Amino acid sequence: MKRFISVPLTLCLALAMAAPALAQTGPDQWSEPPGVPSNVYYGSGIVATDSNTLYVAPGNGSNAIYRFTISTSTWTTMAPAPLGFTYGGSFTHMPGTNFIYATRGGLTTTFYRFDFTTGLGTWTVQPVLPFTAYYGTALAATTTTVYAFQGYATQGFWQFNGTTWTAAASTPVGGTVYLGSALSYPGSGDFIYGLRGYGSTTFWRYSISGNSWTVLAVVPLPVYYGGCLTWGPAGSLYC
Repeated sequence: MKRFISVPLTLCLALAMAAPALAQTGPDQWSEPPGVPSNVYYGSGIVATDSNTLYVAPGNGSNAIYRFTISTSTWTTMAPAPLGFTYGGSFTHMPGTNFIYATRGGLTTTFYRFDFTTGLGTWTVQPVLPFTAYYGTALAATTTTVYAFQGYATQGFWQFNGTTWTAAASTPVGGTVYLGSALSYPGSGDFIYGLRGYGSTTFWRYSISGNSWTVLAVVPLPVYYGGCLTWGPAGSLYC
């Protein structure tokens, strides 16, 4: 069984490679709950849908998805996706809804929605992506819209309103997005935050209302494989 260490309440980070995940359960404290039921690798993802529930897709070509209940430290095997997730698989929860959106990756345009409302959940195939998802594809969602880094050494940035994909402003000049990229939305407000990845320290903020990017202070170390962003207590962003 894969080792797993639980996470902050607002966790929405992408997992890559097969290293164990760690979780903070208090100020400067870590714990190690029961491991993920299967090994985690490329195309994996983890999202929090409320303060007690995480969903994990292990990737590595698997179509499995698991629910972790924090209060009981238990895993539940959910309904499998139609096809497995691989390189470029990415996941995000739409705040205030019962939906998780996912790219399958593997140079495909496949885009899914997972409804976890009842039972073991149900998967629905969504309108195809306007690009092929691969290294560096990343998702974030507001209460109405899914946003996506195209990745794969491009500057493409896209938005999905539930029925249609449209192009949003490309990332800043020279800001091609690749392995280690990440997107994160704090749950409210006008800004989405992003890491370029690609072994860079580049950190951006996207204005939804202005459809524009701002370059922020660089992160302390270069970000590559396994890069992620997540919101923690008191409006703090972790990477």
